[in-house]
Amino acid sequence: VGAAKQMDVQEEFETSFKDLCHFLQALTKTIENFSTKGLFTSAEISSMKRELLSGTGCCLARLLTEYCLYRNNVEGACALTFSHQDRNSTPAYVSALDFPSFSLQYNPAEGGKQKNPLQHLRESLPGSSGLNLVRMWSICSDGNDDDDGTKDAD
Repeated sequence: VGAAKQMDVQEEFETSFKDLCHFLQALTKTIENFSTKGLFTSAEISSMKRELLSGTGCCLARLLTEYCLYRNNVEGACALTFSHQDRNSTPAYVSALDFPSFSLQYNPAEGGKQKNPLQHLRESLPGSSGLNLVRMWSICSDGNDDDDGTKDAD
């Protein structure tokens, strides 16, 4: 991985991480307050949470994943890419805060074997970093954690 790309990822992480975390916390507390005060139905609150995770949560997951991959100089990091996901509908509750939604994709080298991107992420990072990122991606992708890469590889 080139030094210029590493610097770009480092700079983006340093400028965005703190703001994105604070923003995510503020929106989470707002949704909790809506729920506590009974301003919305439980279905509407669930929808707000899904929107928050699939937008802001995915942005944070992408930022952390890029940072961890380049910080650890992971070989094969370029096999993981982030695909912009189209939302099925316009966000109903936080539409003024329209964050892009991403999914993690695995693109093997020519002739390489296809594998689950979350499994590749988990196996690529040292310690619990990979497992924690896999869990974050699973939470952010609409709770679809059926095949989250946390099972032992074949």
